[in-house]
Amino acid sequence: MSTRIADLIFAAVLLVVCAVLFLETLSDVYQRTGLGTAYNAVFYPRILLAVLALLSVALIAKALVGPSAALRLDLSRYALPVGGSLVLTTGYALFFTRLPFVPAAILYSAAVGLILGYRRLTVLAATAIAMPLGLFLLFESVLGVQLP
Repeated sequence: MSTRIADLIFAAVLLVVCAVLFLETLSDVYQRTGLGTAYNAVFYPRILLAVLALLSVALIAKALVGPSAALRLDLSRYALPVGGSLVLTTGYALFFTRLPFVPAAILYSAAVGLILGYRRLTVLAATAIAMPLGLFLLFESVLGVQLP
């Protein structure tokens, strides 16, 4: 399989996922959440879905215009980072509403960075602390959305 075909398949799957999840955000259940706040509960997820859809379109454009090569995957090289990230993200998603946002996000960010191989610990620690704090302040203060 060529990288072009792999990119097209991957981007198409991402676009379908974006469409399905966007349609889910139109459900009546989500329209009633967040009443009394500046934005409802689907505001931020829709932003993420839009960004993911744009990245998928960019990947399709790159696949159609850019060069193609034979796809070579060394699955053993990617098994731990991808599998570990998947397990951590699943756990974070399952416990997101039960744990306070800032400590959970700091631990999650640091753990994913380590699993993905980032070894500059001072930068990793600073990023793992600054990003959740920044997001917390953005949502609580600017957008008026309460986080767990």
